[in-house]
Amino acid sequence: MKRITKISVQEYRSLLVAFDDGKSGIFHVKDRFTGIAGPLNDRNVFNTAKIINKGHGVGFDGTEYDICSELIYAELVVKPATKNRRTKRRQECFA
Repeated sequence: MKRITKISVQEYRSLLVAFDDGKSGIFHVKDRFTGIAGPLNDRNVFNTAKIINKGHGVGFDGTEYDICSELIYAELVVKPATKNRRTKRRQECFA
């Protein structure tokens, strides 16, 4: 089973997810995913999301794939937005 080693907030609702096998991809958080829990519709709210075998990612080479197909779940903590836009994009949390 793959393990998530790092999660970085790219932009609002976009997370860069890196796995222990060296691969990574973009996860776009959308409210309609049933595997996502939490108030993800407000960028100013402290959000906790659970990804449960859901999600569609796009690799850096443009290849589309199911980014969470081998994960039971990954719990992500997305920090609240700050006034400084550059700081917000650099916020990170680790699984």
